Amino acid sequence: MSEHALADRAVACLAGAAVGDALGGATEARVLENRELMLPVVTSSFHGRDIFAPMAAHLAAGVSYEEVGPTVPVERLVRLPVIAPVVEDGALRSSIVHVLIYGNVTFAGTPADLEAAIGPLTPGRPLILDFPAVDGAPSVKERTVWERTFGRVPLGSSLLMSDSEGQLSLADNQGDAARRLGLVLDRPARIRAA
Repeated sequence: MSEHALADRAVACLAGAAVGDALGGATEARVLENRELMLPVVTSSFHGRDIFAPMAAHLAAGVSYEEVGPTVPVERLVRLPVIAPVVEDGALRSSIVHVLIYGNVTFAGTPADLEAAIGPLTPGRPLILDFPAVDGAPSVKERTVWERTFGRVPLGSSLLMSDSEGQLSLADNQGDAARRLGLVLDRPARIRAA
């Protein structure tokens, strides 16, 4: 396999880039392609479970780093941009970082970020999410509330909450907020008190 093909296959999510940078930066990268170090069945959606965790376990058990696969030039790695919210006086500017298959929308930012912008998040607090017009899609304004669980709002109603990873998430109780509002990945958003 050519160096170019290897580099193209080595998509490097440097989520731990700050840690790596603190330790002096990446000095070597490898394509994870040794099938003997992966689960027997590798799915298209659970690489953390099927590839990364088994590889890490093998490495922790003493398998040499060289056995995971061929090297990729470190300078060919791509550092993914860090998408961070911006706390303003009275609003939190963010963007959509994930749209789940069932329509929940995850934003860059945590409840603490939103509290820094608008104050305490008490259950039932009215909020407005503004999505500006982009790429031919019209602007969207969603009136919702801050809640802890889906069941705290009527069926079909939206809520802003903390998701299982501690990120801000817009969801519809038993609905698809992304489809209903026409929201897609990377769409900017501004969250403010109503």
